[in-house]
Amino acid sequence: MNGDGSEIGTLYVAGKWGNTPHTLKQRKEINKYFRSAHIYLNPFDDPIAIYHEYLNCKSKDNKG
Repeated sequence: MNGDGSEIGTLYVAGKWGNTPHTLKQRKEINKYFRSAHIYLNPFDDPIAIYHEYLNCKSKDNKG
């Protein structure tokens, strides 16, 4: 929103965060995970895809 409360339009994300659609809540969770796991991404990594891989592996581990 602008200072007067009017909308400014759609926000588009540039760089590595722009590869996969996500919400602000998801981005916060992903950043929290990366910080706690000391994971550092290179400029070409898709953070959402990496986080989804983590969740899939975690899910498979819990089934077993």
